[in-house]
Amino acid sequence: MVDFNKNIKAKILCVDDDQTSILICRKFLSQPCFEVKTALSGEDGLKIAREFIPDIIVSDVVMPGMDGLEFCRRARNETTLLTSVFLLMSSQKTEVEDAVEALEGGADDYLVKPLNKDEFVAKIKAFLRIKRLQDSLMETNEKLGKAVQPLNEYKLRLEEKNEELAQDKKILENSLKQISLMARELETANKGLKELNKIREEALKNITNLLSTLIESRRQYHRGHAKNVAEISVYIAEKMGLSDNETRDIKIASLLHEIGKFGISDELAMKNPKEHTEQERDILSQHPVTGASLLSEYPGFEGISHIIRHCHEWLDGTGVPDRLKGDDIPIGSRIITVANLYDNIVNRSRDGTVKKAFSLIEEGIGTRYDASVAHCLRRYSEEKQSGSDEKLKEMRIYELEPEMILASDLYTMKGMKLMNGGTVLTKESIGKIIRYNKIDPLEEKVFVK
Repeated sequence: MVDFNKNIKAKILCVDDDQTSILICRKFLSQPCFEVKTALSGEDGLKIAREFIPDIIVSDVVMPGMDGLEFCRRARNETTLLTSVFLLMSSQKTEVEDAVEALEGGADDYLVKPLNKDEFVAKIKAFLRIKRLQDSLMETNEKLGKAVQPLNEYKLRLEEKNEELAQDKKILENSLKQISLMARELETANKGLKELNKIREEALKNITNLLSTLIESRRQYHRGHAKNVAEISVYIAEKMGLSDNETRDIKIASLLHEIGKFGISDELAMKNPKEHTEQERDILSQHPVTGASLLSEYPGFEGISHIIRHCHEWLDGTGVPDRLKGDDIPIGSRIITVANLYDNIVNRSRDGTVKKAFSLIEEGIGTRYDASVAHCLRRYSEEKQSGSDEKLKEMRIYELEPEMILASDLYTMKGMKLMNGGTVLTKESIGKIIRYNKIDPLEEKVFVK
């Protein structure tokens, strides 16, 4: 068998877009006989492999950009990496089902997450033995091309090496059998999980609707408010490109953002907001903390309660309860804060208008409100509230023309005010916008009259 000498280190490259998985691989391979390098993408992995020439490459299958299967195929087209052992790993059923495709594409084995340290290290060492035996055979063949050795000695060495290869081949065959068995088990397990998830999602939806109805039954001045805030928040979340799971949590948090008011007396809950005293307003301002505490105790509501807790935080850190600043405030909280204000002014106030709502929001951009969220709200208003105000146009920066009028204040993505609403654009001001966009990017589109 091949010995592992700490003075002759085996080169191993681990590629995974998950930093935690990279740390686990490094921990498992922290032995003197291994030299380990890592990459967070298939593209970087291929660059490092060309220079590092690893003995073994371990790569995740599911990665953004170049996935593990493509990375494997590209590596196999590199002359210097032809003899490198390539191991693919995945925790997803669909990827396990693709084990045959992976092996046909050049992979030497297929690992299933989570990795077991002993099995993982043992498999690495088994492949290293094969690799070194193959390298030794190639070296022997090269030497034989230069100098003739006794035929009997060569045959004896070849038989010994073939015997070792046969033993390690049995290990690989057993691995493939295990993959096939695990694939079947995973398929059965995933079917059950899908059914459980459907039941869970339906139960969560029903509970949310029930709680939302109960909340609004105590707020005669806010009937329909939660549904409006949820509609606006989901629209903004989708326009900002948030994931389905993030959007779902934001929708539920919108419907339940006033659940903390269950801890408020019926007399105060049913009171007209215009009649609230300063002390009563202070009590009402604490309802997000109460609501978050209530929901955090129940499975499935952890992320939702986190969003609700911070709905009264402000961008400059002067909000409550934790004085979070900027991006430390959950994006869901930033969205609901603006959606809540918009609905209260436009739909809950007798003298409220879209113009008044945006006037208040734009005054607070950079201090209270997120500029990107406010921009998406403007798009919502144009699509859903058309006819309530003067019709606006949404233009790309490079489509702006002189004599167009800015419909609202113009902010950078960081919340810095660049121009006032009502500014009549000129060639000079448009040039200023374009130049500044290269330094501190603005929203992709601008609203003009």
